[in-house]
Amino acid sequence: MPTTAGNKSTLTFNELISGGRTYLMGCAMIAIMLFHEYFIPQYPITHFFRLYGHWGVELFLLLSGFGIVHSLKKNSTKQYYINRAKRLVPTCILAGLCKLLLDRLGFIEIKTQNVLMLVTNLYLWFIYAIVVYYAIAPLIYHFLKRYSVATLCVICVLSVLCRLIPLEAHPDYLISKLGWINARLPIFVFGMYIAVKPLKYSVRSIFWMGLPFLLLSMALIILRKLGHYWNLPFEYLLLLPASLTMCILGHLFYRLLAWIKCAQILNFFGKYSLELYLWHEFIYWNIDEHVFFKDLSMPVKFILGVAVSLLFAYLTRLAIDYLMKRSPIGR
Repeated sequence: MPTTAGNKSTLTFNELISGGRTYLMGCAMIAIMLFHEYFIPQYPITHFFRLYGHWGVELFLLLSGFGIVHSLKKNSTKQYYINRAKRLVPTCILAGLCKLLLDRLGFIEIKTQNVLMLVTNLYLWFIYAIVVYYAIAPLIYHFLKRYSVATLCVICVLSVLCRLIPLEAHPDYLISKLGWINARLPIFVFGMYIAVKPLKYSVRSIFWMGLPFLLLSMALIILRKLGHYWNLPFEYLLLLPASLTMCILGHLFYRLLAWIKCAQILNFFGKYSLELYLWHEFIYWNIDEHVFFKDLSMPVKFILGVAVSLLFAYLTRLAIDYLMKRSPIGR
């Protein structure tokens, strides 16, 4: 395993994800974008991500929980909420207003007819989830500092029990998606736990400890695809240790790209991960459905979808940075 710069000590897991959060979030965002694409399913690599790319969300939430603890350590609770709001609210609203304008110009958004949900991007379950997680993070952090293992265990048990409540069929979106939010809360809290209680094992040991859980999780998905509908109520908790192995695999992938001088690709996807999440599904859908693009081949649609998503993500961040520098809130 790699060593830290300037000395011979082995890199710890916490140092690995603390120093690599941007490129690891880039790995997560690429996995999510490949999971959502449906243009070229016949290729093995895209089929792989159609099966497992949604775990990019788990990786992203683990890293977010980890980063939230460092934010809470450095800032008062009030400043923490201000910082979270400054990162989320302007970006979500600007992207939402642009989507609303595009919708009025004839582009398609099939997921919601609620203007408020569209403008705030709360119709995207992940944005809804991250708002909830950020809101309750200071309370969870308070308990993690005092009862770290017990707090994580209670969250996991409550999460499993809450899955027994049938929320998905509820007509109200904000209620129906609580099941999704509940299922992803343990991985977010697990990231916080790791930041509060740094893992003492070597990176190599953590990799091998998490690998069986990752392989088991992959096997369960394959079994369901083959028609064996095993529905274990705690199955998603297997991704807690599995996510540690995913982080290490992401680190190794980054080192490979660094060796061939392409590492900045992951950093770009990580830096603009929020903006990419807000835009990519909207763009994919419109490229696939809009009459203007109907004569394009599916691979070309995929390349165009990724390229336009990157462009819109970059322009959104550019506009927000410009507006925040000139507003009293951003100073």
